[in-house]
Amino acid sequence: MNEFEIKTLRDCTIKAIEHLDKNPWDSKNNSRTGDLVYKGKLYPTKPVLWEIEKQIENENLDVKIPSLSGGEAIFQFFEKLGFEIQRKEFIKTNSLEKLVESYIKTLRLKGDPNESYKWDAVEHFQKHWNIDAIDFYKMFSEAFRKVSNLLYQNSWGFISKIAQNFPEDTRQMFRILYDENIDLANRFETFKIKSEEL
Repeated sequence: MNEFEIKTLRDCTIKAIEHLDKNPWDSKNNSRTGDLVYKGKLYPTKPVLWEIEKQIENENLDVKIPSLSGGEAIFQFFEKLGFEIQRKEFIKTNSLEKLVESYIKTLRLKGDPNESYKWDAVEHFQKHWNIDAIDFYKMFSEAFRKVSNLLYQNSWGFISKIAQNFPEDTRQMFRILYDENIDLANRFETFKIKSEEL
């Protein structure tokens, strides 16, 4: 990003935060891994990004948000704009197994804290995902239909477009991504590289 883009996106970020102060976000969009810090207050990064995207579109600004794969990439984006990110230590210091145990314990103690849509989305995906479907894009669209806020909108829009325009390439990308015989980090990296190529 050049200086103009950084300044413009920083200004957009501050406006987005001010908007969120007046229009509280849905708690289901709270971040699990870290928050943007501004004037001592914490803000989930996805709602901030969504507000920035609206500003760029509504004001026809000559900037765009770079492609962000989620989590750490989003945090680094805001850090480049000069904002502080408070990463949640719980995520960094605990294994996935402990996170799942904690999540189950919370559900048992507090019931369903507006989380059922996540399970609905997973169940729907598992019911409809078929990597060998004749019409890959149709299957893909249906499997991910209930994705809601579980995927970053820019990433989701991009993947959906390549699935529509390059279904066989996308099918192969997902074959590799879901191949548990390959190291997880390698699968992610291969998926990212192939996405950028398309």
